Amino acid sequence: MTALFAVRHREAPDRLRGQIFTTGASLKITGFAIGAGLGGPVATWSLSGSLLVAAGCEVLAALSFVLLTVLPVRHSDAPSSHASRARVQP
Repeated sequence: MTALFAVRHREAPDRLRGQIFTTGASLKITGFAIGAGLGGPVATWSLSGSLLVAAGCEVLAALSFVLLTVLPVRHSDAPSSHASRARVQP
């Protein structure tokens, strides 16, 4: 938690620092509320099922991270063949 605050303090512009800290806190509280709201019914359904759902969420988060940050992004200057076919001819 200390490292998170240090990075936020170091990287955030002075004029936006309060807004960034407040937004981060509200997202965290919202995430806790959503997790509790979804986790309660799943836990009453099955304990092992709730653990599997939690593991699935972790795998989904890891895959999302890899897809969004690690894999290279391909930029093409030329329009794709699909884009050229989608154009309306006058």
